[in-house]
Amino acid sequence: MPNYQYQINVGPYGAELIAGSLTQDQIKYWSKRSNEELLDALIYPDTHQKDVPANAKLRDYSEMDDLRRLWGAWYEERTNLWVTDLNTETELMDEQLGSLEHSSTDVINHPEFETPAVVIESQEKGQFSVMIELDEPFDPSKLVVVGEHFRQGYGVITHVRYDEVEYYIAGSTRGQSFDAFFVD
Repeated sequence: MPNYQYQINVGPYGAELIAGSLTQDQIKYWSKRSNEELLDALIYPDTHQKDVPANAKLRDYSEMDDLRRLWGAWYEERTNLWVTDLNTETELMDEQLGSLEHSSTDVINHPEFETPAVVIESQEKGQFSVMIELDEPFDPSKLVVVGEHFRQGYGVITHVRYDEVEYYIAGSTRGQSFDAFFVD
């Protein structure tokens, strides 16, 4: 039975990044509309698409993730990483991602989208964390922070690896801003 419990936190800023494929009809229709109309259609599809032709209607943004969905703290040099020993409430580590040794980070580069798509970015603030239970005391050299690049070289921390075991980030956040744009 594990005797040591640790909480690994990253953040405090991050995002939910979503990419959904679109048809040419959808791209043609929505590229002639304002960004505000697009955002309203993605957030409130039932009430803000009454006059939209059937072949151009969009689904709720939360259902537009057939290409990719990632959630986590921003994978940036200034993102904070701190580790707390839950048994003693002692902070063991408090670093910025950019100050970690190269071997302590890993990046998964996803391929660019090849179909017309909408990219939705919900900026988030809050707690991005994971709890790990170990049979021995925490060793910082066994921790690897994993970021997944969404598109054009930016992305989020989706999980950490400790001693080759993967732990996915969970937490509680609130939206700060919402944006969408097309990739065609």
